[in-house]
Amino acid sequence: MRGGEDCKQSVVKFMANPHNEVPGVINHNIYDEWIKTIVDVLRLKLPDKSTEKSYDPKRVIRSAIRQFGLTHDLNSAGFILPNGGLLNLSGTGHGRDLDHREIADVYSRLGIEIEADTCSSSTPYMLAFMKDCRVIRIGGSQNHVDIRTMPTRQQAEQLIKFFSMYDGDIYLDVENDKYGRASNAYTTGTNPSRILRDIITFFNTGNLPPVPITKDPALR
Repeated sequence: MRGGEDCKQSVVKFMANPHNEVPGVINHNIYDEWIKTIVDVLRLKLPDKSTEKSYDPKRVIRSAIRQFGLTHDLNSAGFILPNGGLLNLSGTGHGRDLDHREIADVYSRLGIEIEADTCSSSTPYMLAFMKDCRVIRIGGSQNHVDIRTMPTRQQAEQLIKFFSMYDGDIYLDVENDKYGRASNAYTTGTNPSRILRDIITFFNTGNLPPVPITKDPALR
């Protein structure tokens, strides 16, 4: 750089695209502190994170498939993709043994940053994957489902299979920004279609129908 104006222009380019990987433009990961100093001295305005252009969810899904692969075995799956594909979280090939939060590595490889939580864990990346990419988290070898967006038709078909695999014995978490969070614990013998209807009802109305209380046959 020949002088202050060149420096200013470089910083302005950085501000326009803070996560760039373009040659000749300042790299955020290497020069973060330097950028902050220059911005302060030149009294430049940093970009508002709330207005930054969002990442491409399809790109993240493609990268996740390349990294983890797909499976036809619900026991080995950790996520149901919007097209119904099952993301394979079986590191050894014997059931799901990888943590859902390992999806953070996909974001890291793509240079996508998600605001960390107070514990600086990988949980925000997992939640972003579910919400932004419209992916459903399932327990695989555990009877748990966590949903943040209305299921697609293909996801609904996989959910029915998952519910059937556990004979309706399912712990369900649903959540979105408009209605908040709700949970249900369904007992063995619950019709899988009933669970799916409850999910759809929640995302349409915010109401998760309560699970009927069944009497113990021994008490009759």
